[in-house]
Amino acid sequence: MKGFSILYLHYVTEEFKLRSWTLEVMELPGIHTGTIIAGKLREVMNAWGLCRENCTRFGHDSGSNMVNAAEHLYFGNTPCLAHELHLVVLLDLEKNSMETMQGIVQSFSIIIGLHSEGGRVEFKDVWNKLSKPKHKEW
Repeated sequence: MKGFSILYLHYVTEEFKLRSWTLEVMELPGIHTGTIIAGKLREVMNAWGLCRENCTRFGHDSGSNMVNAAEHLYFGNTPCLAHELHLVVLLDLEKNSMETMQGIVQSFSIIIGLHSEGGRVEFKDVWNKLSKPKHKEW
């Protein structure tokens, strides 16, 4: 199985409009330690001429390797909300009944299902496992 990471650039224009760009999709072979991830990010940032001092946040899942990479690069940590909610739902799935989980999944459908492609895929998988009718957004 190959590992990949994506470098996105988000910024606000002088007119206060949010802009986002996918700069690079990086293959991360081997072990994905924070040190290795930070090194790869440094390489990509240098290739794009991005100054670390101009980068203020590092958005990521909450894996210890990603938190560690942010610390190596002296970035502020910004965990992904969809990943955090996914972990909460998985934890609750182990503890509660399917009926309770159907309510939780339905409550978070907008947050998880519509704001990121990864979140949308995860939500769709859980929704399908619960045998619910197809969501109107899919």
